[in-house]
Amino acid sequence: MEIPIQDPPNSTTSAAEQQILVLARQQAQREEELAQSQRHILALQEEIEELERENRLHSQQEAKLKGA
Repeated sequence: MEIPIQDPPNSTTSAAEQQILVLARQQAQREEELAQSQRHILALQEEIEELERENRLHSQQEAKLKGA
């Protein structure tokens, strides 16, 4: 998701200032992508933990059935 940054109203904005604005927009976009990636990683870690718990329970149930 691109975060808009307002250009200054002065139409004589220099090339350097324009480049700064472009870079600022790119940086904001990268930061948002990084935040999304971090949220995705956290969700995957939580899913892995849940699957590991389910696997442990399954193994325990199998062991009880074999012992019965």
